[in-house]
Amino acid sequence: MRAAIAIVAAILAIAIVAWKLCLIVKPTAIPALPKQWHDQVYGLDDDEVIRLIAPPFPLQRASGFLPAGQFTGQTMHLVRTDGQVQPIGWTSKTGTVRSALAHCVNIPQAELRVQPHAGSVVVDGDWIVREQIRDERRMQALALILDSATGRKIQVTENAIYAYCVVVQGNWNPPGKTGDPPEPLRFDPRAPEAAPEVMRGAPKDFLRFLEQNFRCRFFDETVDPLQIVSWLNDMPAGLLGSFERRAIFRTLESQTSLQFIETRRPIQIWNVRERPSTTQPTKK
Repeated sequence: MRAAIAIVAAILAIAIVAWKLCLIVKPTAIPALPKQWHDQVYGLDDDEVIRLIAPPFPLQRASGFLPAGQFTGQTMHLVRTDGQVQPIGWTSKTGTVRSALAHCVNIPQAELRVQPHAGSVVVDGDWIVREQIRDERRMQALALILDSATGRKIQVTENAIYAYCVVVQGNWNPPGKTGDPPEPLRFDPRAPEAAPEVMRGAPKDFLRFLEQNFRCRFFDETVDPLQIVSWLNDMPAGLLGSFERRAIFRTLESQTSLQFIETRRPIQIWNVRERPSTTQPTKK
């Protein structure tokens, strides 16, 4: 009887030791696996500028990047200069050529011509883009991805054309005024019914705002540029004709020492179109 009790006690002791070992010994590599997966799949190699992660997506994606309860859609990521990958956006819509252009490059509308049907071709997936890279290099990388992702249906070319543009010359400050920042610039000389939003940015941001509204290229040839320009968001709505454009230029000139010169210059244009059927690969 004593021998049986001793045996049972020994078995219980061994079981307790084994149970404690199971609790104490934990693999240390498991917590690092999600980060390693993220850096490998959603990072960029040294020579990469843009990467498309096409569906089917990895399972970790749903828990790592998407809003709660969402399992589909596109995510956008930016690779910072220190190599860190930062999610910057998500959309539930299916990706297209046009949305790829919006996510990956910041080319003014005046320099980008997208054939309507080509813009609607599906290119779905998550986009990873390296920051602080010139749009020309990004566009070259994106062109290769679109060519591959669409089965060579999409063609991206670049050419120079003579086109309407505006050259901005002079000084940002009103005549005789220096030092203090000028008042926010107005596009409409009439007093607004409600106080419009005040926008701020570098001179290049102000000219980009003009490019988006005028749908043409603006060339900056100003002197002594300000660090920050502020302006009221009171741009007239709708398509601006030649009369409206010149009225806005005169209004801006009356508040600064700038000149807005309408002219024509050679401008590099990116063309995104469907590849002619004769050059598309045939299905066997």
